[in-house]
Amino acid sequence: MTVPDLETWRAGWDAPDQQRLGVRPVTIAPSYAAVAIDLPYGDERDGDPLFATSALTYVADVVALSAVRAHLDEERELPNGTMSLHLDFIEAPTTTVTVEARVVAQNESEALVDLIGCEAGGRMVLRGLASFSVRQKTPVGAK
Repeated sequence: MTVPDLETWRAGWDAPDQQRLGVRPVTIAPSYAAVAIDLPYGDERDGDPLFATSALTYVADVVALSAVRAHLDEERELPNGTMSLHLDFIEAPTTTVTVEARVVAQNESEALVDLIGCEAGGRMVLRGLASFSVRQKTPVGAK
C-alpha cells in the first residue's frame, strides 16, 4: 500500500472550493483517512438546507477515495474510478464533523469502505458505506 506523506496529502486540500466548504484534512494511514468539516458555517450557507449535506457528501466521497488509495498495492492494483456511495444523515450537525473512512474488505474487483461522521463529543451525524471498483494491473509482459 502507498500512503502519501501527511503534509503532501494535506496540501492537496488547499483549494478555494474546499476552503469554502470548511474542509480540513486530518490524517491518512494505511486503509484509513479522516477529514473534518466545520459545520454549521454561521453565515448565509446555513440558510440552504442542501449545502451542509452536499458538503458532507463531498467529504465522504473524497475521504473514501483517500482510504482506498492508501490501501491498494500500487504494484498490482489501481482504483478504477467507479464508486457506489450510500449515506445516512442521522442528525443535523451542530459543530465540526470528522468523517472517517476505513477499507474493511477487498476482493479482486472492489474495495468496501466504512464511513462514519461524528462530532467531537462522539455524536454521530453520518453513517455510510462505499464500494469502490478496483482493477488489477496487467502483469509485465502479458497481453
